This record gives sequence, structure tokens and C-alpha cells, in this order.
Amino acid sequence: MMKKILLLLTCFCCMFLAGGMAFANKVAPLSTYGYFAGAPRFLGGDKNFICIEVYQGYGFYLDRSSMYVEKNEPPQHIIAVNVCMVPDVYKGATAITRVKTERFFYNTELKQMYHDKGTNSDWKYINPAGAIATTSVVMPAGEMAFYLTYHRKFYGNGSHYSPLYGRNIPNFTDDFYAF
Repeated sequence: MMKKILLLLTCFCCMFLAGGMAFANKVAPLSTYGYFAGAPRFLGGDKNFICIEVYQGYGFYLDRSSMYVEKNEPPQHIIAVNVCMVPDVYKGATAITRVKTERFFYNTELKQMYHDKGTNSDWKYINPAGAIATTSVVMPAGEMAFYLTYHRKFYGNGSHYSPLYGRNIPNFTDDFYAF
């Protein structure tokens, strides 16, 4: 009986320790959660359509050929770009079901990015530490538009505290800019 108890106790200890180590190695920064997650980096192999995020099975692709610089007066910049939505991207789908023109305002002096909510200069601040409901799609689209236009990161060099992980995590990881 004592042998069985010791064996059971040993098994529980091994499972607990192994599970903790596996968890520590598998936790990725929150910033990598949405990006590509196994979706094709370029839609249908076309390098003009760059994957910026995958969310709930939908792939979001920035159309590089649609980028337009509306204002280039440092420290202020405005860039407009089309973002395309592709459902079932994990299943190999390439059909674009929605295209939305997004506008972004950047202040490089203050290091602040804004999104035009209604395409009428209704600018809303994009807080890199904000909730996913306010940053999903728009923050990666704004970051990629700035990076492609000026060949430098905007929020990409920074990090923010994540209560989920209990530590600072990068706003964007290097894989976001690699293509």
C-alpha cells in the first residue's frame, strides 16, 4: 500500500514539474498571438498583400499597393491604406470578402498613433497597452503602414506591461517585420 502511495505521489510531482516547465516554454508574448498564427504571410503568394493579423479564423492583409501618404510634415504624418479581410484563411481560402480603407495619424515627436474611426478625421488614440478590442487589426495595420512607408518601426521598439503575463512584453516582435 505504501508503495502505491509513493508511486502516486511521485507521478503527481513529475506531472506538476513537467507541466510547469512546458507552460513556461510555450507562453509566447501576447504581441505574437494574433499576427500570422499559421496563416500565409502573403495572400495567394502576392507580396502586395501582407498578413498583419489573424483573428478568429479571419486573415487581415494590408494591401501595400494601396498605400497613400496624405501628410508628410514631420513630426506629423497621415497614411491611408486598404486592409482586406479573408475568412477561413487557415483552410487555404484567398477570397477577399471585405476591403476597408484605414487612415492613420502619427506624431513621431510624441510617439503616438491614431486611427480615423469614421474616415472623417475622427482620430482615436491607439494605446499599445490597450485592450485587444481597441488595438486588434488597427494597431498592426498602422504599424505596418508606417514601417513600409518610412522603413522604421513606430511602436515596434517599445513594450508594455501585460497583467496577463505579469511582465513587459514587446509591442511587436521581429517576425512582424520579416517578409
